[in-house]
Amino acid sequence: MTIKQEQSKTTSYIRMSSLITIVPLVPSTIWRLVKKGTFPQPVKLTENCTAWKLEDVQAWLDAKADASRSAS
Repeated sequence: MTIKQEQSKTTSYIRMSSLITIVPLVPSTIWRLVKKGTFPQPVKLTENCTAWKLEDVQAWLDAKADASRSAS
């Protein structure tokens, strides 16, 4: 397996502080969307550490962008 193949299998996780720099929403809105099931579910890494899979967040943003373009 090449290094590139290994890197492509690596999953990146981001915490809320990084998430809000990528998704232009405040934390309360993100949590509301999570509860509604319309935003990717976070992963509880430890008792005090919750994070999101970066690929799930990017897919959500891409879907929103595609839907916005389709509606235009």
